Amino acid sequence: EDEKEFWDQPFDPKALPSLRTILERLFDAFDAIPDDPSGEQLKGTVTPFFTELEAFNRKNADAILEPEEKQELNELISQAAADTGADDEALGELPELD
Repeated sequence: EDEKEFWDQPFDPKALPSLRTILERLFDAFDAIPDDPSGEQLKGTVTPFFTELEAFNRKNADAILEPEEKQELNELISQAAADTGADDEALGELPELD
């Protein structure tokens, strides 16, 4: 309890359901692209969601998606893209969250 006296919560946990919604829509979007997609198709799928995630994070004082979380999301997105049957060349064109 003494340690919490001067501790401020970095973000409002009530924002997390919005993040979950964005991520669920992103992963659902992978289901809508054809098997063995091109790099352009992968890029076109994730780019709008990256823009949305960046806006979401800015709205929350850049406190939710920090470098560690972005790295984890990049790994999850890369795996989801690979699960579509995309080849290594197409996966190499996949953008990443910065």
